[in-house]
Amino acid sequence: MRRADMNDLCFDRYPPEAFAFVSESLARAAEDVHGPMTAAHATLAGLMHLNNLTADDMAAHYLNGDLDQFASRLVEDIGGPNAIDRHVTGTNLCHTLRRLASDRWGLMARTVLASWNITRTLDFGRIVFEMVDKGHLSKKPEDSLEDFDDVYDLRNLDNMAINPGDT
Repeated sequence: MRRADMNDLCFDRYPPEAFAFVSESLARAAEDVHGPMTAAHATLAGLMHLNNLTADDMAAHYLNGDLDQFASRLVEDIGGPNAIDRHVTGTNLCHTLRRLASDRWGLMARTVLASWNITRTLDFGRIVFEMVDKGHLSKKPEDSLEDFDDVYDLRNLDNMAINPGDT
């Protein structure tokens, strides 16, 4: 998410840098879970955004034959309608956030996050759901703020070994 796109977000609790970090981590988490985003995926995501469609909507349009040839070809190029959705869970995202913070700031990770008022994994969820509420992200019906509650203890971030199986 570019900073210019964040003008409608509420920065009362968390600064713009926190939103940018979570947004960057979402892209990284989607890569961890679904593999790299291809050019076809990026183009399809742009079409979905322009037409205010969810991944489920796009898949349904494809299956019903309602897409034009260009969009249908994009769906085929990414591997079919099941490959449209690059959703990640709150747990997936929290583990990617932990890894990215540790990689970027090392022993200062907890301090940097605390300077942004992020002291619990639930804070990541609050940022995500602010972006959902403002239309920057979509969510599945089963997604909830509680998915982010106590995924791990940020007070121990400096001592946590990053387990590749956590992502």
